[in-house]
Amino acid sequence: GSTSKYVIKDEQNNSLAIFGIIKDVTKEFAFRQHFQHELKLLFNLPENAYASVFLDIDDWQIVGQLRQPIHKTMMHEVHTVSSLLDNAIQSIVDVNSPAAQFYKNFTAENLLNIYASGSNNLHFEYLRRMLDGSKHWVYNNIQFVVDTESAHRCVMLSAYDIDEKKKK
Repeated sequence: GSTSKYVIKDEQNNSLAIFGIIKDVTKEFAFRQHFQHELKLLFNLPENAYASVFLDIDDWQIVGQLRQPIHKTMMHEVHTVSSLLDNAIQSIVDVNSPAAQFYKNFTAENLLNIYASGSNNLHFEYLRRMLDGSKHWVYNNIQFVVDTESAHRCVMLSAYDIDEKKKK
């Protein structure tokens, strides 16, 4: 809870009582915790993660990203939303896969509609062309979060290596 206290005074400025208000901030606290968890993932990539990109949907810009090599290959570095989309669409092997459809319809409006529908997480697997030209199976996790400072709606896009698992 969040508590606010106010001193009630009479006409002579004598303190008469204390008036307190308690507000339930459970939901806001949970949002902040979730947001902090997502930022931690961005800046501490798990061993099997190629990359994470944090995108502010309301400002339509990439706020941060982190990449690392797996099996001596990496994903492209991106600096704009359009370069993220171009790279994603061009690297997906199966143009009819759910991943390709997601990125072909990747607009602020569509992302906000997904978020408004109550879905705060999407995921899919696909075969992806890497920087070195090799093809690897990738798992994408798309997590919607609200920036606790700006109240902007954001999305964390993370790509994980599942190549060995899929090939087995």
